[in-house]
Amino acid sequence: MSCVMLLPVRHSLLSLLLAATASVPLLCSPAFAQADALSGPQLDAETAARLDAQRQLTEALSRIAADGSDWFALSQAGRAALVLGDARAATGFLARAEALAPQDPVIKAALGAAMVQLEDAEAAMRYFDAAVAAGGLDRTYIGDRGLAFDLLGDQRRAQADYGVAEREAPSAEVTRRHAISLGISGEADRAVQLLGPLLRAQDRAAWRSRAMIVAMNGRPDEARQIARTTMPTELAQAIEPYWALLDRLTPAQLAAASHFGRFPDYAEVQRQPSRSAARLAAAPPAVVIPQPAADRARSERARERGTRGRRSETARAAVSAPASASAAASAPAPALASLNTTTTPGAPPITAAPPPPPPAPVLVSAPVVQSVPVATATASPPAASIPAPAPVIPVPVAPPTGSTVIAGWSLASVIESITVPESERAASEYALSLSELQAIAAEQRRAQAEAAAAARATAQEQARTRAAEQAEARRRAAEEAEAREQAARLRNNPARIWVQVATGANVSALAFDCRRLARERAAAWGDQNCSSAVWGRTRRLVVGPFRNQAAARAWESAYRRAGGDAFIWSSEAGEEVTPVGRR
Repeated sequence: MSCVMLLPVRHSLLSLLLAATASVPLLCSPAFAQADALSGPQLDAETAARLDAQRQLTEALSRIAADGSDWFALSQAGRAALVLGDARAATGFLARAEALAPQDPVIKAALGAAMVQLEDAEAAMRYFDAAVAAGGLDRTYIGDRGLAFDLLGDQRRAQADYGVAEREAPSAEVTRRHAISLGISGEADRAVQLLGPLLRAQDRAAWRSRAMIVAMNGRPDEARQIARTTMPTELAQAIEPYWALLDRLTPAQLAAASHFGRFPDYAEVQRQPSRSAARLAAAPPAVVIPQPAADRARSERARERGTRGRRSETARAAVSAPASASAAASAPAPALASLNTTTTPGAPPITAAPPPPPPAPVLVSAPVVQSVPVATATASPPAASIPAPAPVIPVPVAPPTGSTVIAGWSLASVIESITVPESERAASEYALSLSELQAIAAEQRRAQAEAAAAARATAQEQARTRAAEQAEARRRAAEEAEAREQAARLRNNPARIWVQVATGANVSALAFDCRRLARERAAAWGDQNCSSAVWGRTRRLVVGPFRNQAAARAWESAYRRAGGDAFIWSSEAGEEVTPVGRR
């Protein structure tokens, strides 16, 4: 089976999560070769789509090798590479196709999808707009435009596109994107409900999406529990500090983090406000209904008791905080400097360089702020009055034990320090980069050019052989025709004896002479007829033929006695003698 596997060159959080939560299909593995030979119902839709894309890519590469200007084959190769996840290879094919067919809307839409995979949402939108202007956006890529809207922070338009995609070209990937977009909009419960069928089907990528959705909506503990259940321990521990950070990301940052594993620097995230706190602060203030004086007094006493209770709790928390911080600092953190990653099977591990001495550990749980209204004593508030919102005292919520990140370290540092499993390193043996694909295509072009040259040489040799055979056949046919004509001449014109009586170039005149001489010398002429034969540039007028020389001499003698002039002439075999002037 001819096959090529395309994998992204770089590793991101998303690819690691996918690798941890789902087995990566090897398109060239024996299992897939066997599945390819079987009927397809046992394959899920995404795997079947990748296998179909593999076939289309192989077919397109063969056609491109034969004709590098085949824009449709270039477009097919680019669209297949998109399905296989190699956006850079897809961009190379599609850019060449667009140069040859600049008005094709499908090519422009596919280029937009490639730009989305390359995380360039603005360029993607330019291509999508160009596709619409050129004739319309192919519904295959409507979900990719939705992702571009998400990356630009426009969740409303993104969800509109996802809705169309789910009707026109439904897939698990579109459902997961739609759910994440809803989560970014703050609709966590609706997002989880949308993922329900995939979650029940044990779709690991859907579980990963659910973890991202609940974390970005202020529920990091639930996200940690999902990660611990569905991911390898090492990976779950490495990304655990980042769940609480999702609550501080902007919508565009959340889309990049959810789909591409791209987090801003920790220092930048730390400066951003909590989205959960912002939603709480944006909630409308409670309406205070005036109370009678006795009721107000009881309420004041109750609030005072509550304030004293909170003060004692705050004091206890202050005493226990150093111990908690100490325990958190001494808890096992990800051993970033000691972990290593390899990219090529059999190569020695590359150990990550140790970072500069880090400052003191910083707690990373999102500081969810609790609003504690402080009562203000008033003598007699006006009836039916609505007082201004009470001042808010921010009370940071203590993070879970062990959830720490060292300042100066980014998510990329953590990911680069994670050991790639042996199975994943082995998978790269089947991966082909764009340069390798181009080398394969060039080799195929050379092989096909050599085959074409050999075929042309064979065809030319066969043409020469056929021409020689045809010439020989014509020559033999001509000889046979000439032989037949000669045989016919010999049959029709045997050697005979004649008496020549006149000459002339005009056959009609010779016929007249024949009749005249027959009248003038009728006694000697008898019942003889005249014939004509070629004699140089003129013609003979002869009488005969006679049975033998004696008969010819007898007639000649009689003709001479009658006053005529004549002599005996013998025609050779095959020499044509044509009758003229028959009476």
